[in-house]
Amino acid sequence: MRRLASAVVHVVGGGAYVSIWTLAVAVALSLTVVSPAGDLPPDEAFDGFVVSLIGALVFGLLLGLVAVLERNIPTPRGRATAVLAGVAVAAAARPLVQDAALRAAGFPGDSVEVLAFRVATNLIVWLVTLSVTALVVDAIRSRRRVNALLRSVRAELAAAQQSTEAYDRAARALVVRVVDDARTRLAQWNDPPTVEQVRAFAADAARAESHELADLAAAEPPRMPGELDVRRARLFGLRLPPVGLVGLVYLVFMLPYAVRAATPAVLVVGAVFLVIGSLATDYLPRRLSVLSGGRARAGVFLGVSVLTGFALSLASVLGGLTGIRVLIPALAFPLIAFAFAMLAAVVHALQVEQRRLSHAVASQQRALRRGTAPARAALTDAAQILHRDVQARCVLQLQTPSAGIAADIDELLAQAADVFARPAPPVGAEAVDQVIATWAHVIAVDVRIDDDARAALDGDGTLARDAYDIVAEGLLNAVKHADARRVGVSVDLTSTGAGRMLRLAVRCEGILPRGAALRPASHVRSLGAELVQVADSVVLRALLVVDPGGSRHPVVSAVHPA
Repeated sequence: MRRLASAVVHVVGGGAYVSIWTLAVAVALSLTVVSPAGDLPPDEAFDGFVVSLIGALVFGLLLGLVAVLERNIPTPRGRATAVLAGVAVAAAARPLVQDAALRAAGFPGDSVEVLAFRVATNLIVWLVTLSVTALVVDAIRSRRRVNALLRSVRAELAAAQQSTEAYDRAARALVVRVVDDARTRLAQWNDPPTVEQVRAFAADAARAESHELADLAAAEPPRMPGELDVRRARLFGLRLPPVGLVGLVYLVFMLPYAVRAATPAVLVVGAVFLVIGSLATDYLPRRLSVLSGGRARAGVFLGVSVLTGFALSLASVLGGLTGIRVLIPALAFPLIAFAFAMLAAVVHALQVEQRRLSHAVASQQRALRRGTAPARAALTDAAQILHRDVQARCVLQLQTPSAGIAADIDELLAQAADVFARPAPPVGAEAVDQVIATWAHVIAVDVRIDDDARAALDGDGTLARDAYDIVAEGLLNAVKHADARRVGVSVDLTSTGAGRMLRLAVRCEGILPRGAALRPASHVRSLGAELVQVADSVVLRALLVVDPGGSRHPVVSAVHPA
């Protein structure tokens, strides 16, 4: 309930309470379910429809004015005040406008007492109906926005991974070419080599080629175009909505009109039919063992809702009601059921898409963690072998000629050719920088990593990998759960009674849903990270022990940075 209240507060003050969908729902219901045409004889129903149309147009215009106001008020409190006051005025004006139109058309109007009752019921019904509509629209928009952002992040990560792979291929190809060229030159030597051959080899095959290797080791990988994930959630479908939702919405919407138009006997019979029909609509599709697929369950759900609607209309007839209004329950209940089944399918499809994208982003972030560090280290090693060792052997040959120089240099070239087969160097601060830079293409990221923290990350590969995982998870959560547009990442060193600690925090503005926490099986939770609310921000934070000896373990401290 607290979460629902928080969502209502957010949507009322969010600046998009009234949308095209809100207006569509308001006009459609004004012309059908709550139209005064149902209270008139069949031969006068058209006049009632015209009156409904006038009321719907005035209602829609007033809501449009509310939309303009809320989009031009800068503060959430001001927007909420404008929305609540505007919807209240529009809802109260609707029955007054309809009554005036009925009197102008020659029909008797309602008494002051009845008109006051209609104003009160309109206030309740429309505030609830429009708020539910706004909540659903906001949820769908939010998930679509988050999924679009995740698709962009995935494209950026894929591009970064492709750039890394392209860099690695270029590095390997350059080492192979340099070694092959050197061996070709070596094969052309005399036995023993002349002074000119040794000098030329030292200048060209050793010094110049080592510079080429070093230049590529220092270069940025090529920027590859990201390929956007074009797969989208299938948004049209049917899915069972939450239990009790259809019956509750029908009750809230219809009860004020039923109380005014029906006798107590009709209300009792209708209540019994509504309870039985709602239970059957919700539980039959879920309990029938022969229904194994979602489509079959949705079909039964809609079929039972149609029967419930007819049963409610039958209750109206049995209670003595006549005219078009006895058909309203037969239309309203299945239409509400169909609408919520479609909305449940949309929300579920977007949730599935978000999980797919989240898993893909997490997987690509793990793949990106190694980055270009191994290729850069291999290029640096190869450059050092040529620049330091091969040149040194050539200089020694010029000073003290030896018959074994060709074999010595060939052995050094074999070491240069083998640099990619050596163990990869540990991940350092560069990996953390890279994941932040990737996310910075799609959201604003404020970064603060102090020099001591960078030195600790570069000196401990395990520490750097754990820090990378925590920062990557924090960035992903910020987009998924807080709908963030700006994220702050801070990494620094702090001294505690347990020794030096690496303190990490990924924060964004937002409200953490009640009960939200890292999953028990979460990797970053095992590292000591926790997800908390600090003031008006959601923060993923952790303390990692920094031990120069290489023995580390995560610590969950009783005191965390705010």
